[in-house]
Amino acid sequence: TAHKSLKSLDLGFNQIGDDGCQALASALVGSKSCSLKTLYLAGNLFGQDGAMALGDVIRHGCSVQNLHLTGNRLGPDGVKGLVDAIVESEQTSPQTGITDLFLGGTGMRAMGCHAVAHMLQQTTSIRVISLANCDLGDDELAVLATAIKENRQNLPLEALQLSFNN
Repeated sequence: TAHKSLKSLDLGFNQIGDDGCQALASALVGSKSCSLKTLYLAGNLFGQDGAMALGDVIRHGCSVQNLHLTGNRLGPDGVKGLVDAIVESEQTSPQTGITDLFLGGTGMRAMGCHAVAHMLQQTTSIRVISLANCDLGDDELAVLATAIKENRQNLPLEALQLSFNN
């Protein structure tokens, strides 16, 4: 079970892989009182399976607001699964949601970028999003810009990080 007063967990660059990420997700989903606000998992060598497990954490109401996944191999399907979970969670519990999302260097490619854009069209919680080093080109950036523009009345976006793209 999760520690009731633990607000931040930093496991960055520990090479936990998909198995470790799934074990962590299982523990968080199984916790009756998940008070975790920040989950830092950058550079841990997990991919789509780990991302899907984290999606379950988000769907099951864990209160994570800051999610750092930079430098993992989520791929387009992993990113899509994760952001779909964010949208679902926000629709069922609008008062909670991810506010800071770091997806740099995740190999999302165009499909993942389109999923992120879809999320940005609907979310009312994302304040910071990092898509640095995602190999995004002009077409993907145009899709993001359109999504942000369409939701500008409800999207509290304060920072958009797009460094090291094409």
